[in-house]
Amino acid sequence: MVSRIAVLYNPASSGTSEDNIADLLKAIRKYGFHAEAFSLQQSPNDSLWQKETLLIVGGDGTLNTVVNTLLRKEHKTLPSLAVLPAGTANDFSAHLGEEKAYTLKQLLDSIAAQKTVKTDVGCVNGQFFLNVAGAGLLTDVSHSTSGNLKKKLGMLAYYLQAARNLPAYRSFSLELTTTTFQEKMEVYLFLVLNSKTAGGLRHLAPKASLSDGKLDILVVKKSGSIPGLATLFLKLLEGTHLHDPRTLYFQADKLEARAPDTLETVIDGEQGPSFPLSFSLLPGKLHFYYVRPS
Repeated sequence: MVSRIAVLYNPASSGTSEDNIADLLKAIRKYGFHAEAFSLQQSPNDSLWQKETLLIVGGDGTLNTVVNTLLRKEHKTLPSLAVLPAGTANDFSAHLGEEKAYTLKQLLDSIAAQKTVKTDVGCVNGQFFLNVAGAGLLTDVSHSTSGNLKKKLGMLAYYLQAARNLPAYRSFSLELTTTTFQEKMEVYLFLVLNSKTAGGLRHLAPKASLSDGKLDILVVKKSGSIPGLATLFLKLLEGTHLHDPRTLYFQADKLEARAPDTLETVIDGEQGPSFPLSFSLLPGKLHFYYVRPS
């Protein structure tokens, strides 16, 4: 039975404040757990990462920071992880909640019942990711959207910024290699996903599962004009893009990707490593509490 919860939060996340965290601790303690809070900006000590349950408050970038710190500690026993979304897109938590928002009470019920799911962790050039890594169309939107706009409009701010950026997008040369596949192509978008969702787009990788031991690769090939690209962007929003001949979608457990080394990459909404990229997977490495909202 879980009795203690360590709350990890990022003060820079759009949905967190000292008052919010104080109220959160009160609610957790009222439920019956012992709880204490730790700011990620204060370099928590090593003993924190060995607690039985870590409740992470923040968005996908905060989750990425926690997971990379935790896995590099190389402890024999890893804590179970819970997520209280407080970012803008909250892609990973959307997958844990079957694409439905869940309440704190529902999350605490899940922790009390010890409802966890084994979760794969992606790795690219020595950096870990839970949700997505990629380059090209849409991947720079989180960096180019102002923080104030995110707080006011939420995901709509991302969509507006993406539409504004469309005329400036350029294709790039991409070479992909797996044990059974090799192709070089001109593309607008390259994503490697662990869940179905990225950038608030809920159905980018319909076959994705957090525990299938596979990475899901989505590529949008160069074809047509900017208006045609805008049409494809709408399909990405709607989740109907896989029927478009400009998309390539497959699964693999390992992948090598080559592109210009000046091309920016993104991992879980944060800046990623330079090309070439070498992807692998740690199957079932972490345990996350999941919620099935009614």
